[in-house]
Amino acid sequence: MATAKPKKAARQPNAAAIPDALTTAEPHPYLAKIKPGVAKRFALTRMEALYEAVDFAWYLVALGRDDEARCLVDDIAAGATFNGNYNTWSPAASAIALAARLARGDEPRRSALVGRLVEHPAFAVMDRPRFEAWIADDSKKVADARAEASQKWACHNASRAAMDTGYFRETLGAGFYYDEWTSAGALEEIIAAAIVLMRERLGSST
Repeated sequence: MATAKPKKAARQPNAAAIPDALTTAEPHPYLAKIKPGVAKRFALTRMEALYEAVDFAWYLVALGRDDEARCLVDDIAAGATFNGNYNTWSPAASAIALAARLARGDEPRRSALVGRLVEHPAFAVMDRPRFEAWIADDSKKVADARAEASQKWACHNASRAAMDTGYFRETLGAGFYYDEWTSAGALEEIIAAAIVLMRERLGSST
């Protein structure tokens, strides 16, 4: 009589892969509403799920919760690897850029993070008019977000503007083609406006 083959164990979601910042109790009403979905969908292999997690990190930054934001993007940065798929590398690079921003004051850590973006840039090379149009569009996203009636889309659009501009800000001076085309001050102005907008639309942290 043949021995029956053991059944394969059902695959379980890897709960350990979900960053702790997405599983803790959440005091903010809006973040409490969206956090379970962001955690449930989270995966380093899913483009939009990664973007959602980086959005969440920027919302934490807007609320002054930098330590939590740092933990979230550090977890993403630690798990993300470049495999030639820019669909997932682009949001991962946005997380790495925000991690670099939040690592200011720890130059070895910040340099290591920026070095990963130097090694594997998230953006294709643009000519100057295209680059300037891209930055102008990020500024417009913030202005449009201010006029947006929906809290969800206002915060979403402001976060995406902060992501793009934040990437260029953290890699500015690292030897990229846009080093001479913009300034830290111009990029910080857009990021600051996006943060203020998100803070206003998110409201109280309790």
